[in-house]
Amino acid sequence: GECGFDDVLGRCTSSDYLHGFRSFPSGHASSSVGPLLHTSLRLMSAFRIGHVPFRLSLGASDLAIEFDGLLTLLCLLPTFLAAWIAASRVFDNAHHPADVVGGALIGGSAADETTARVKRAEADAAQSAAAALLRALPKDKQRAAALELLRGCPPGTAGAILADFSGEEMAAMSRDATPEEHAKLLAELTREDPAKAAAFLAALSPEKSGAALSLLVADANDGADAFGVSEAERFALFGAAPASALENVKPPTALGTMCASTLTPAQAAEVLGRLSPSAAAAALEGMSGEEVRQVLEASAAASAAAGR
Repeated sequence: GECGFDDVLGRCTSSDYLHGFRSFPSGHASSSVGPLLHTSLRLMSAFRIGHVPFRLSLGASDLAIEFDGLLTLLCLLPTFLAAWIAASRVFDNAHHPADVVGGALIGGSAADETTARVKRAEADAAQSAAAALLRALPKDKQRAAALELLRGCPPGTAGAILADFSGEEMAAMSRDATPEEHAKLLAELTREDPAKAAAFLAALSPEKSGAALSLLVADANDGADAFGVSEAERFALFGAAPASALENVKPPTALGTMCASTLTPAQAAEVLGRLSPSAAAAALEGMSGEEVRQVLEASAAASAAAGR
């Protein structure tokens, strides 16, 4: 037959037939789509396509020309070139369409991953530079800058930058912050590094740390999710929070309600187990009888496992 089937070997032996299996995926498609698509994505990021309109003002007049569409087209030129290279492999009968599609998918995946890693590296570098600049400011200007970060920047910015500082430094810079701002910073630090959030709480006075935690507790109990803290992050924060901060949550019953509604019995037992007996009893009043039973059983099981 056309494939040169060998009855003894039980397989095709034609060189043309075997060569067809070596054509997948197209190396030209993957090696062109990868770098050229990455170039397009970087150009679109540099010009902030889709985020900030690019305008050219004409002198002192009110006339302005928007270049979003033209810039997008120019940014995509490398991608169009990659598509032409990939398509030419089919037109030149060097590859089947499936070979080219497979190669393009490999190149596209590589471009997407590379672009994402570059963006993460740039963001980390920008945060480190911002932290270094903040550290170089006088103390009074540090406090003012930290408050501006909390009040004026997108969510997550303040936490990402201030996480480079110690708990004592963060507490000093946020000395004039409101309880709401302390709670916002606490939530952002928790998303960055729960240990940093715990260090920040430990550096605040028990009253200030308790007020910030009270707002997070109320947010969890109301289901408002204003601070964007997930259940896993909430346990990481409250599980590492100083006992003095937990004991200053107002009202104490709200802490028990939060533990029962958003944590597992074992997690709730771990959090409440860090309180003094009187403070733990006050928190348990915020739970139903069945919830209290589950928490006490989880606490007893944990104590037995630890050999206490």
